[in-house]
Amino acid sequence: MGSRLHAAIGAVQSQLGAGKGYDLAIANRIFPRKGLPLNQSFVTLLYKNYGSSLRYLNFNENPNAARKVINEWVKKQTRDRIPKLLGRPDIKKLTQMVLVNAIYFKGSWASKFDKKNTQPRDFQVAGGKKAKTPTMYQQSKFGYRSLPDVDVLEMRYVGKRLSMVVLLPKKVDGLTALEKSLTVKRLTRLTAKMGRRKVRVFLPRFTLQSRFGLAKKLGDLGMPLAFSDKANFSGMEPKRLLKISKVIHQANCDVTEEGTVAAAATAVVMALRGRGPSSPPVFRADHPFLFLIRDTKTGAILFLGRFVQPK
Repeated sequence: MGSRLHAAIGAVQSQLGAGKGYDLAIANRIFPRKGLPLNQSFVTLLYKNYGSSLRYLNFNENPNAARKVINEWVKKQTRDRIPKLLGRPDIKKLTQMVLVNAIYFKGSWASKFDKKNTQPRDFQVAGGKKAKTPTMYQQSKFGYRSLPDVDVLEMRYVGKRLSMVVLLPKKVDGLTALEKSLTVKRLTRLTAKMGRRKVRVFLPRFTLQSRFGLAKKLGDLGMPLAFSDKANFSGMEPKRLLKISKVIHQANCDVTEEGTVAAAATAVVMALRGRGPSSPPVFRADHPFLFLIRDTKTGAILFLGRFVQPK
């Protein structure tokens, strides 16, 4: 089962990377400590299914130089959009291995917004206040569903393989409730059988940037052992020396009249253990919403974000 899963994930990544009409690059690389013994089966699996190669670094003698090597690799893979994933405190002399994933996406809308229709419009923020934000507009055929608690809009990119899905709560303050209800099963139901119809779309033009640690959140989601001295990564290295010390994620996304440019990178740092009306409906995204960029064929999610308040 495991081998088939890795092969399937690798195949999807290859298919998406070879798509027409958009630019998508997904890259993985492992940076072990010089001299760290790794299982050959693990190295082979990474290379065969994920195109991931190894580069040994001397964390012990020069952790800052090692950090710069990793950051330069991420910068290159994300087309300069993430120039500094790791800071000085993230890499230490006792760092044993860093696993890095980077993704870059640039796509044009299949139905573009006309810049002439973009104008400042009210966006409702916390406390009942409103803020002016550049808001795009167009009327065209999109995937659309209206449910009691949420409106769902799907906008395809050129090539039709990838799309952006916007989940807009019916209530201005409904984002928290929507997020709590959003299981994988429900998300699949929300995006299944999206009927295409004419929709009047109002969508903010926005740029988002974020950087945060995921260690606590991943532990809360059910994998606390991976961060403890009870961690077992014997599938990677035979002596069971390692545990995860940090997981760092950074992402940014630009949504404009032409389309979307987005990039994200994640570093897993490992240390030693013991350490319907008749007229077109209106989709007016004028209050906090969720958005995701996904593969329409498999449902695989490439990016997931939330827009809460314009800057």
